[in-house]
Formats: sequence, C-alpha cells, structure tokens
Amino acid sequence: MIMKKILGIVFLSFLFLVNANSAATQLKSGSFHEGEFKWKHKKMPLPPGKWETIEKWDWSIGFWTSTSADLVTYSGNDIDSLFGFGDIEFKGRYQGYIAPQIDELLYQGEHDGCYERPEYTLLKLFKKGKVHNCFRVRHIDVDKELNRPDDAKNKWASAVFRKWLRERNMNTPKILLCATGIYYAPVVRDTYYRWGYCINPEKFGASRNEFFTEDSSEYHPANINNYPDKKEFMDEWIVKTTQMHQQFELIFKAKEHHKLDFTQIAKKPKDKKIKKKQPKKTEPAEPIPDDNIIVAAASGTGFFVSDKGLIVTNHHVIDQCEITKVNFKGEEIEAKTLAIDKTNDLAIIKAEIYPDKFYSVSNEDVTLLQDIIVAGFPLGKKVSAAIKTHKGSVTALAGYGDNYSNFQTDATINQGNSGGPIIDQKGNIVGIAVALMSADAGQNIFFAVKSSTLKTFASSNGINFTKPSNTEKTNAELGKLITEGTVFLECWMTVAKIKKLIAKEENKKAFYNKYQ
Repeated sequence: MIMKKILGIVFLSFLFLVNANSAATQLKSGSFHEGEFKWKHKKMPLPPGKWETIEKWDWSIGFWTSTSADLVTYSGNDIDSLFGFGDIEFKGRYQGYIAPQIDELLYQGEHDGCYERPEYTLLKLFKKGKVHNCFRVRHIDVDKELNRPDDAKNKWASAVFRKWLRERNMNTPKILLCATGIYYAPVVRDTYYRWGYCINPEKFGASRNEFFTEDSSEYHPANINNYPDKKEFMDEWIVKTTQMHQQFELIFKAKEHHKLDFTQIAKKPKDKKIKKKQPKKTEPAEPIPDDNIIVAAASGTGFFVSDKGLIVTNHHVIDQCEITKVNFKGEEIEAKTLAIDKTNDLAIIKAEIYPDKFYSVSNEDVTLLQDIIVAGFPLGKKVSAAIKTHKGSVTALAGYGDNYSNFQTDATINQGNSGGPIIDQKGNIVGIAVALMSADAGQNIFFAVKSSTLKTFASSNGINFTKPSNTEKTNAELGKLITEGTVFLECWMTVAKIKKLIAKEENKKAFYNKYQ
C-alpha cells in the first residue's frame, strides 16, 4: 500500500508531464536546448525551436529511479509550445513486485494512461499482457487545466507551471494541441517512459480558434469535419507526432512486436472512387441511404432567458448534435452552443431570435411541498405540436444519490421535457426538467436542476439573468409566458452517427444482459 502511494504521487502529478530533475541529465531549471538534450547517456530529440527548461525533478529509492522535465518555447510573452519527458527504471529483485503495481496504477480505471477518452482526436493502443504502448492526440482547454485545484493528482505540474507563467507575465493560448506517447514493458528491464508535445496552433499556421468550451472547439472530433483547414492541420500534426513516437521507440529499443503500427495513421486518407454497379433494367434499384446526410434525430425543450436569444436547456439534449435547431413561430433557426456543464447537465445556447417573452430566474431555491409548473414538449410532437404543462409539488430537496444540485418532484416529466422550464406562480424559473427514473413498483420519480445551480453555471460564463418577479401572475399571464418563452429543440445528426449511437446502445444492453 505504501509503495502504491509513493508511485501515485509520482505518476498522478502530470499536467503535461511531471516536473523533474536528475544529475544524469544535462537539464537544469533555466537551461536552454536546441535539437536534443542528454538523458542518461541517451541523446533525446527535441522538436524545432529554442527550449527553456521550466522545472526538473528526480526521485530515487535505491531500486528504482524516476526522472522527468518540462520545457517550453515562447516568443515575447506568448507561449509557442511545451515539451515534457519522464521515465522510470527498476532494478534488482524488486522488479517482479513493482511490475504489477505499475500495471494496476497506470492502466486501470480513470487514470489509465492508455484509456480511451471521448475528447481525444486520435488514440492508438497496444496492449499485450504487461506491455503497453500508447499514442494519443487531443486538444486541451488551457484555462480549464490551469484552474484545476491543486490536489494530490496535479498540484506539482499545475502549480509550477502557473508560477512560471506568473513570474514571466506570459500569455496563455486558448487551447493547446497535445500529442502524448506512453511506453511500459516489464520484460524490457521494467522500463516506463512518457513524452508529451503541445503546441499553440495559432503559432504554427492554424487559423485563430473561437470557442466557449472544450466540447465546442473546432478541434473537437465531433466538430473538426466542419472546419477543413483545421482538419488538414490536424492530419499533418498527427503525421509529425507519430514520427516522434517512433523515434522514442528506437531510442528505448522497443521490440518489433511491441511497436505501434502507424502505417494507417501516417498516411493521409485519400478519397476513393467507388464504381457504382448499374442495376439491372428489369429490377429497379433500391436507394442507398447516404450516411453523411444530416437528419432530425432527437428533440428536447429549451426556454429563453433574455431578449437576445439566449436559451437554457440540458446538456444531453444538444450533446451529440451536428446542428441544433430552435422551432420559433413556425421557423427553424440554428443555434450556437455558448456554454455547457456536463456535471449538472446544463447548456446555454444562442440563436438569432429576439423574443418578446423570456423567463427570469429565481434567487431562492424551492422549498418542500412548494407548488410548481413544468412546461415542455413531452414525446416531441407525437401527441401534438402544442406546448404542454403539468402541475405538481416539490417532494424532496435532493435528487438521485443525495445530489443537492437537484430536487425531486411529482410533476410529470417525460422524454422530450428535458431542458424545459419549471416555474413558480410568479413565473420565475425554479428548476430545469432533467430526468425521470422508473421504480420497480411502476411509479415514476422525476428530477429537476435547482435554479441556484443554473445561476452559478451562468455566472461562471459571464451570463446574468433579469431580476426575478415578486408578484404572482394570473393563469392567463403564465400561459402567455410559457407559450412564447418555451421552445422546441431539434437535434440533427448524420445518419452515420445515429447508426453508431444505436449500435453502442445495443452493445451496452447486450453486455448488461450477459453479466447481470
């Protein structure tokens, strides 16, 4: 257990990579390097540029040593790129004990160095037995990474890097494109190494990026096909960084059968011309659906919170959408995502709409047994295109699993209600419809996000709401507010994505049917 804790301190402190020092290297804080640097009698390649060592670190306990370092290039007060490297070597009779500890720590659960995460633009894995060789490319929201709390998992890297930025009065880019390589082979002297190379895309020829969250980045895999210039840039970046990984494989003498196969990655995909077979004249051919066609795939509810077209909804309503459309006065208008909160399932989007009616948000959370009204489009437009309402009361001040960002209600919330407004008699938003849970007894339990959670989320993204109303409204007034302030949202996806999501759900069901 003690050994695991020691290893955890070392490995879980990476931001880009753990900061490090070693007498066996020529690196020291403030030193400059070009082309390469010496690392334990090895010449380690550096990407082009003049690199300054930010920090260095060394750890040794006799039978194992860990060394790593972070370097940066910059022009004026602007960050150009970051490079980090770290390794661990084990010696003697402890090898057999350490190997499974490393394997468990690095390659299981949320900290799995080779774990497939959805934000990665590319991930290549090699796992056979205890051998791990991974390569991944992703984009990083720099502010998000730097502003994480300095807990045991990241305090070394984030704190040191922030200090260096502060002392130099450096400007940070919005995003970094980062390639990371990881290699661990206990059969090769229990060798572990990790490298990372991050660039500011604006400094390397890519056009300026504009996005509000990591998920809405032009470099996100769900969005990049809509930006051909960025797609081309990423293809070239992947080719360059895979070549770097192959260099490190050679330096550390990775065995042929331990190496990653980059043959398919390193080649830019070419459009293949497919010859269409002519159907027989006697038998008319059935049309083949185009997987690239974008169609309406799902729906939900949203509501206006300003006269400038700001709309609040659930994150899951717009999560997978290629296009989000707002139905307003018989028109379908595209909306742009401004901010998301995955944890609390919230999103704020904006459309070029200037509504006459919009909601204010309550300053106070709901109270137990308080009367509320739920509005939205349950079951989409299957029943009718008209907005529907349900009255009920607050039945618990926490959601599922004692989640105090939510509350429970007996007002009916169906599929399609997601993201819809929950209001009091004054017309103020007191909650956002979010989920229903079917109980074994056949009863349905309904949950909503509290208004305070919404206000915190909006405020953190520089969005403020109008002052809430202090006077109760008539039913006629509430009806007009609900009708004009609530909108039907449609999520449009490619046929290919819909097929993929369906297959994923079917596989998930099959898994649970087998193992439960």
